Amino acid sequence: MKDIISSVATAQGLSGYRPVQAQPGTGVPVPAGAGQPAADSGRVSPQQAASQARADRQAASQEVEDVRRAVEDINSHFQSVGRDLKFQVDKESGRTIITVLDSETKEVVRQIPPEEVLNLAERLHLGASVDSTGLAEKV
Repeated sequence: MKDIISSVATAQGLSGYRPVQAQPGTGVPVPAGAGQPAADSGRVSPQQAASQARADRQAASQEVEDVRRAVEDINSHFQSVGRDLKFQVDKESGRTIITVLDSETKEVVRQIPPEEVLNLAERLHLGASVDSTGLAEKV
């Protein structure tokens, strides 16, 4: 019934319409949401804050679990094709480096990003210029 009244009020352009509910135990009519902060007031109740914090923690936990599963899937795939993955952080640039190794010989098959790209980034960071053939010395 409230839904029908709300839709009629909206259709009639009564955007400020708020349903009325009886106050528990008294029967006195009280507008719905009375005593609650308005949605656009910018204030958040402690219960809302706690609920949001729980939701944030659950989302973060789910994200960590998703990454863990993805890494397991990737590792499983690479082991099936005779490759190992090594993840590390470059000490100088702080960038993540992924190294693909042959499982038997431990030979580096590929590095992402390649060593050349890391060297280029370091040179650019230090102020070297770049020309069409690669790096040019800073004059």
